[in-house]
Amino acid sequence: MITRHLPIRVSIAVTVVAIALAACGSSDPASSTSSPTGATAGNTAGAANAGRAGNAANASLAPVTIGLINQQGAEVGYPDLTDGATVAVTYVNAELGGIGGHPLKLATCFTDGTPAKGQSCAQQFLNDSSINMVSTGTLSAGDGPIWTTLAGKKPIIGGFPATQAAFNASDAYFFASGSPGVLSGMASFTLKKVPQAKKVAAVYVDLPSLKSAIEGLIKPRFDAAGVSLSEVPIGITATDAVAPLTAAGADKADVVMVLGAGSTCIQVANALQQLNVNKPVIGVGNCQGPDVRKAAASAIDGWYIVQVGADPADTANADVRDTLAAFDHYGKDKNSGAFSVPEFGQVVAIAKILQGVGYDALSADTIRAAVTAFRGPVPIVAPQVQCGSITGFPSLCDALVRVYQVQGKSVIDATGGQYLNGLARD
Repeated sequence: MITRHLPIRVSIAVTVVAIALAACGSSDPASSTSSPTGATAGNTAGAANAGRAGNAANASLAPVTIGLINQQGAEVGYPDLTDGATVAVTYVNAELGGIGGHPLKLATCFTDGTPAKGQSCAQQFLNDSSINMVSTGTLSAGDGPIWTTLAGKKPIIGGFPATQAAFNASDAYFFASGSPGVLSGMASFTLKKVPQAKKVAAVYVDLPSLKSAIEGLIKPRFDAAGVSLSEVPIGITATDAVAPLTAAGADKADVVMVLGAGSTCIQVANALQQLNVNKPVIGVGNCQGPDVRKAAASAIDGWYIVQVGADPADTANADVRDTLAAFDHYGKDKNSGAFSVPEFGQVVAIAKILQGVGYDALSADTIRAAVTAFRGPVPIVAPQVQCGSITGFPSLCDALVRVYQVQGKSVIDATGGQYLNGLARD
């Protein structure tokens, strides 16, 4: 059962989503829920076996098209998310029989973060009669027109929500908890893991919306616990994080937080080594992407990562093993960023929703009803979802996060095999 949470109003920046980028609530919410490891794993493995025995979509039939709006090609972009969606479509058509035998198709439109481009993408898909639903990737800015243009006309399903406009969107349904789950989860995990902490130094990508997110989701938790938070921005294109870490007082802090893109995590990791700062580090999911692990190597050893969903390196998890095996079979070369595999899981879940509706019955209304009734699982992302269940975040379907610790080339589960309700209060 998805619990409810108190309302929080805050603008959130894209760069904190890992998720990963990638929910719960009640005035007295539970703090965690066990992960049903068999559910998704069984479905994925079964589908894989059936598909390789000849359960492929019929390429001669009319396709079922999903419209994907993602942010890429700008200063901040996530092409790895598009890669994950593309691999998922290939997998669905090869092994899950498409949608009632009809091939699944992906139509893409990329935004640069401006309202004009967001509006253009939304209008493009609104005018396309072959598209009954739209999915979004990660959008850090300029996304308002997307929600207002499509609301009530074509539902938006999936994606990694990152702005206040996304959380308040009507007719949008996000399987990933996004920034509310991750940032609140970072604060909660810090207080539990380092209960003696009195000072936290945070370095974050220099975006006003991210600063607002930190002050709305992290700082109140620390204030209530008597923990001081020193937050210092770092430019998205910065090549040296020594000055921001020094200004934040990382050498005197009990914990260091890192909130930013993968490049930010790499710069902070190298700077901490240069400054000889050996304190617990808690970062967002972007700090655990394959690109970061390759570039930062041992510099991120020991870091704790709070992220949407299970980590692709968590090979003890049957869901992860089966989902990653399917991903690697069709697109191993595309597993480069933090969003690739989680987006793969989201598109697979969308495909199963469409399969449940049935090709002949597909429409905006039937899809909308089906996603509202959907309870999961979403491979990698969440074992259970319930859209519209979270007070204050009407478009979120869950607030679940996981926490891992980097140890060499492996990651260690830091939450006992459980998904945590990131929005739950201690």
